[in-house]
Amino acid sequence: QGAALLTLVCLLLGFRLLILARIIAHTPTARLRSAAQGFNEIEGIGQIVDDHPLYSPLTFTPCLWFDITIERLDSNGKNRRWTTVERRRSDDVFRVDDGTAKAFVDPDHARVIPHSRRRWRERGARQAWSTGSVAGFGSETHRYTEQLLLPGQPLYVLGWLQTRGHRNGGVGDHEAVEHRRLDLLREWKNDESARQRFDLDGDGEITEREWAWAMRLARAQARKEVGEADRERANGNHLVHLMR
Repeated sequence: QGAALLTLVCLLLGFRLLILARIIAHTPTARLRSAAQGFNEIEGIGQIVDDHPLYSPLTFTPCLWFDITIERLDSNGKNRRWTTVERRRSDDVFRVDDGTAKAFVDPDHARVIPHSRRRWRERGARQAWSTGSVAGFGSETHRYTEQLLLPGQPLYVLGWLQTRGHRNGGVGDHEAVEHRRLDLLREWKNDESARQRFDLDGDGEITEREWAWAMRLARAQARKEVGEADRERANGNHLVHLMR
């Protein structure tokens, strides 16, 4: 029964990873200067905000984001196990620069693949780190795990783009977006390769959830195409981009 449950969990995780991989593969990379509001994929360089980097509480490494875990090795006779003493994950915003503009990135609730991951063990007392919340540990063995996003490194962000100061288009723009969106959906319906693109689970059928994703993608692409005329306005320095 335990093996069957483990197999089921592995299958579910694998299915989620497959769907995520296919969404990433089929979502076109946008440029912040001309990106439509909504779901977008942005590639650029990670940057700190206003020259004030975070520092990892374990190694004081300058970073954009950290996730640290401290575990204690507990022994009870022949039984040994790791017990989590503390875990911390930063939620400060940082920036991504794609060469056309910069966007703030809010990592709260995000799934993060770190640039750097380290794990090591120590025995004995340890100096308190910046918060002072963890000090001497006596003679017990502890295991430390540190995951970091580093400034100046390539950064890929998949999420929801909101531009503050963005002016919505007029009625004509809205109608143009809707016309283009419907045209794209008709084109995709009649294109076998396009239908396969939205068949995320590969079962040969387009489910309601998969079609909803296709509709969102069509709207985003239509907005991007219609919004090309607004590039000059979008270049204004008064605009603030936020990726969630």
